[in-house]
Amino acid sequence: MTIWNNLDSRGKPMNLSETDLKRIGDVMELVWEPSTLESCGSSLLTYHVWCDVRVIPEEQQAPLSPIVAAAFVSTLAGAYSWKMIRNYLYSVRAWHIFHGVKWEMNEPEMEALLKAAEKATPKSSKWKKRAPYTLPFILAI
Repeated sequence: MTIWNNLDSRGKPMNLSETDLKRIGDVMELVWEPSTLESCGSSLLTYHVWCDVRVIPEEQQAPLSPIVAAAFVSTLAGAYSWKMIRNYLYSVRAWHIFHGVKWEMNEPEMEALLKAAEKATPKSSKWKKRAPYTLPFILAI
């Protein structure tokens, strides 16, 4: 069984076989590196746990609505680094792309929320800038 279907945008069947549909999925998998797929798994788990805690029905979890995305990002802001939050959001986006589910986000709004999440990043999540290791320093060690 494949995640792709043979219906056009109006819901009418097209002449594509199961083999054609499976091939789409096989090729789409190549776009992401294995390490990216691994981190997507934990990000999606975080998203689904967040939805479960709020009793958001499965049919409202995908396609992701802008308000649910905003609530998800806002909940994480201040608790996680903005880079982690961005990875969580873009993992949900990757799931949508891979499964052929329409991504209907207001991109400027999402970028604004991620920028706000960056400002809310806890100080404990930020590293202080340090001088780079230079050859004389390494040799001295």
